Parts: sequence; C-alpha cells; structure tokens
Amino acid sequence: MSDPTAGYLQTLSSALGGVGIRGRRRARILAEFADHLSSDPGAELGQPGELAQQFADELGTSLVRRAALMTFSALSIAGALFA
Repeated sequence: MSDPTAGYLQTLSSALGGVGIRGRRRARILAEFADHLSSDPGAELGQPGELAQQFADELGTSLVRRAALMTFSALSIAGALFA
C-alpha cells in the first residue's frame, strides 16, 4: 500500500517542474504542503496541476514587478549620471 500523501507531493513536484518552478522555490512549496498534510492528512488541497499553475502565475507576476522596478532604478541612476 502506498502513501497517498507522498503520491500527492510527487505529483505536485512534477507539476511544479512542468510550469518552470524549480530549485529552492519548489522545495519550499513542497515543504509547506508536506507540513500541512502531516497535520491534516485528509485535507483537500486541490488538483496538483491547477495549484502549480496558480503558483507559476503568482510568481511570474511578482518576478515581472521586481524586474520592472530594478529596470526603473537602473535607468534612474543612469539618467542621473548622464545629467
């Protein structure tokens, strides 16, 4: 008999990798879900593929916002130096 929690986490891990979430971000998300499932093994967390896509959408938005802010900052510095 296999552990359904481990199967869910493995499926979520694959789904996260499929949408481009790797490394520390994926490990952190999986650790949070593992912790939640250890305290409530019967929790209905949703479909792994849908969750992975939601994480990708939210992370993509925050990364784009951060990149825009960094670009604006760099352009401001360059403009000040040019002036």
